[in-house]
Amino acid sequence: MNKPVVLLVTTATSSSRTAEENLGLGYIAAACREKDINAIIIDGWLEELTSEDIINRILDFEKPIFVGFSCNLLTGDVAIDIVKKLKDRGYNIPFVAGGFSPTLNPKKFLDAGFDFISMAEGERTLVNLCEYFLYKKLDLSQIVGLAYYDKKGELHYKKNECVSNLDELSFPSRDTIDYVMKNKIPVNVSTSRGCFSSCLFCSVAAFWRTSEGVKWRGRSINNIVDELEQLYHKGARYFKFVDDSFIEPPRGTEWCNSFADEINKRGLDIRFRITMRADRVSEELVDALCRAGCNSIVIGIENFNCDALKRMGKIANREINIKALDCLKKFDLYILHGFILFDYATTFEELKDNYELMNKYSWAICKGIFSEMYAATGTRYTEILRKQGLIKSDAHYENYEYDIIDARAKMVYDALKAWHISHVKMYDMMIEPINKPRVLSEDGLKRFYDLYVEVRRRDLNFMKHVLDLVEADARKECLNDFVSLTIRENIQWFEECQNKVDKLYCLEGIKYMAEEDPFT
Repeated sequence: MNKPVVLLVTTATSSSRTAEENLGLGYIAAACREKDINAIIIDGWLEELTSEDIINRILDFEKPIFVGFSCNLLTGDVAIDIVKKLKDRGYNIPFVAGGFSPTLNPKKFLDAGFDFISMAEGERTLVNLCEYFLYKKLDLSQIVGLAYYDKKGELHYKKNECVSNLDELSFPSRDTIDYVMKNKIPVNVSTSRGCFSSCLFCSVAAFWRTSEGVKWRGRSINNIVDELEQLYHKGARYFKFVDDSFIEPPRGTEWCNSFADEINKRGLDIRFRITMRADRVSEELVDALCRAGCNSIVIGIENFNCDALKRMGKIANREINIKALDCLKKFDLYILHGFILFDYATTFEELKDNYELMNKYSWAICKGIFSEMYAATGTRYTEILRKQGLIKSDAHYENYEYDIIDARAKMVYDALKAWHISHVKMYDMMIEPINKPRVLSEDGLKRFYDLYVEVRRRDLNFMKHVLDLVEADARKECLNDFVSLTIRENIQWFEECQNKVDKLYCLEGIKYMAEEDPFT
């Protein structure tokens, strides 16, 4: 007898990032298979499938239990379009949406043709939905974490409780690992879920607020290393820990030392990247992480100005950020830091303040001099903008445009954005292999990094000229002329950079599997 089937789908995304594993689908597939349900993963991003390719793959299955789409903020509209086309072709199967975009805006997806929304964590919710369709053992209204319109047309949602013990979850299915290894992409591993911070702009914080339970949960050391060892035997050596915050209590220096001991005891010669908060950095802790195999750390600096950090709801302040970067400079690591230069209340004085430290810490990897706070659907930041009447248009990829109040700051914003757009494709290609990082030779990573440092210096030099002109009360027309002229003068230089990037991709045997940044 054939096993019942569920289809789990993710689409290609308009992003400047190379495709990577969708661990959410991997975890859900593993949970379904435990219940003897055949979960089929269709990964449009990793497999570079068009919408029509995905539709044809789905149509190969006549009567799955349901078709589930994993949607981030960039892929929701594509999933909606695919469901509409399937329904137009008479494919009358229940459709479920999960992930960030549906969780933060369930009505949008239900109104567009989806039957159910899996809110936040989906393992238990979707297994229960399978059992509802197969056996009718429980009433639909009893399934926690499931949003849908009831018979009265009202939104029904029984709040889910987060999985408290992550060790109880099966390791995610790795159906797509061959694509990952072939394209020299690090293997994704999740060692925790959630974050104790509640930054104003963060979709992660908004995502987890839709569920009950502890804000951050971590797996045990043995459970994590068991999975790493299993993946090691499949040939994986490079890992990206996709945790929103790798180091949260009770994890600290002692935990990191024990983690390193267990990895080394099992003879796992690995490299990995983590994300951590600035207020968690210490020399002893980072030393232990290096001993475990850490070669890249992403740190949420976001800004160097205290007023801006307060507006963001950040726990760290200027001094903590400086201390963290000074500490990390001592180690042979690739340090990347998130940075948000502009928000609605950015002032010119804040920009000057930031420039000084952006210049001092130019060795740390950052995605360009232009960056702005996204006003994403469901975040507290977006609600503040809406209340102040600053939102300018409908959402684009679930993000809203808004006004910057300070006139001089807005002049700098326009100038830096124009400059960034002039070489954004080259920049994204250059930064991506060291940002992920890709599975490259040490020499390859260093070549990409050395080129980044060159570009960073030129970017900061341009920023300094813009700040000087605005401070000298240059008219907007004069500033625009300067920006246009400087972009033209640098076209050849950035074309030469593009040629260097292309050669490095060829030398390292990798390809750029991404779209242009949809927000520039």
